[in-house]
Amino acid sequence: MNNKKITVNIGMFTIGLQAYWSQMPGMKDEILEYSKIIEGKLSTLGKVFNLGIIDNIKDARKAEELFISKDIDIIIIHCATYGLSSIVAAAIRRCNVPILTLHLQPVDNFLSGSYDTSYTLPKNTFAASGELGEMLKRTNKVFHCICGKLYDDIRPWDVIKEWTRAVSIKKALRKCNIGVIGNYFSGMTDLYVDGLLLIDKLGINLEFLEIANLRKLIEIVSDNEINKKYEFVRQIFNFDNDINKEKLKWCLKVAVGMEKLINEFELNALAFHYSGYPDSIEEKIGYSLTLGGTLLTGSGIPCVAEGDIKVAIAMFILGFFNGGATQAEHYYADYNKQVNYVSHSGPGDYSIANKKPLLKWLDFFHGKRGSGVSCEFSIKEGPITLLSLVLSENNNLKFAATEGIALPDYINSGEVTTRIRFSPNIREFIEKWAEEGPSHHSAMGLGHHIREIEKVAEVLGIKMSII
Repeated sequence: MNNKKITVNIGMFTIGLQAYWSQMPGMKDEILEYSKIIEGKLSTLGKVFNLGIIDNIKDARKAEELFISKDIDIIIIHCATYGLSSIVAAAIRRCNVPILTLHLQPVDNFLSGSYDTSYTLPKNTFAASGELGEMLKRTNKVFHCICGKLYDDIRPWDVIKEWTRAVSIKKALRKCNIGVIGNYFSGMTDLYVDGLLLIDKLGINLEFLEIANLRKLIEIVSDNEINKKYEFVRQIFNFDNDINKEKLKWCLKVAVGMEKLINEFELNALAFHYSGYPDSIEEKIGYSLTLGGTLLTGSGIPCVAEGDIKVAIAMFILGFFNGGATQAEHYYADYNKQVNYVSHSGPGDYSIANKKPLLKWLDFFHGKRGSGVSCEFSIKEGPITLLSLVLSENNNLKFAATEGIALPDYINSGEVTTRIRFSPNIREFIEKWAEEGPSHHSAMGLGHHIREIEKVAEVLGIKMSII
């Protein structure tokens, strides 16, 4: 399954005052030309429903009906000139989506033109800005004003792109199926979460699966499927000296079974933690999920250990920005170099590794039962973002996020470990991070994306803390 194939439905209309058209012949056609230019640029970001100029209550009410029937994700109000706020209100009253008022002036200035109203009025993009702002605020709409030039101005379109991406993530969450096998790591209370809260706030669907669902699929895996998966794994990883095909056979079989599970239940992410009775087949499956989870995560299906549903969601969100994300937690510091070691055992996203990952055999997993393969790598050096979903003091959901710089060093640890420098210094950063209650795990991805994640939080209607 591809988590990223989401089409954003963009509703658009242009405002204008009906009395202008007879007073200034040609004004309406001029404004419609500007509207077509904007429509063309928006069409690169989603499916555009451009309703043209709306200048009366009857058309406004029709627009509202169309926006609802077409499941519009975001509305662009093209403020080409002055238009009545009452008409805009009628067009968006029942639309609970982000609204952008777009004020793009078609000339840089008026020195080379005329100050005659027939010239300036079709370019009077700020005339309704304050009026619309008050109306939208008082009617509790999520809205933002974007100003700039119609031509040769990148900034407005960069902002619009961020908003369309934010609503695409909201839409993707609404279609997101997260599988859960087993339960949380017992005693990690920060992982315990109200599933209905996640469903209500984010729109996701949770599929609570039995280990028997996976065991059934593992049992039907063929030798041919195992051989194909082995060849694929050989391409992805370097093998430690202790790794060979025979030793990997069971883990490969489990990996194929996990892939079948994803397809059967149409899952977009998977959280797991399963101990099982000692020496049972369920226990053997439970401690053999790392390889399959890593392969799935690297292909765009976030898989997380210790049953942390929240970090699976954070990885799903962060993966939209730079192609991938991996499960992470803060380990220890180098105070001399002001560096924090961020790491995690279990599945990792090999697609963002700084070099070919190493597959190692571990005689035991620290704090857990069993032995098996571990994926070892550091993520690519450069800007990184950490995103955590947090249950705040009143059992509300919020985001906690920070940005840092991943250093180029490769860490030989048997886990996914990266050296990261945070601002202003390691001591102050960890103190502030912990005081925000950011949960045990975070999603770690490439690039700096806090500004974009803020927009995601806003369209979801949840708070965000920036550390």
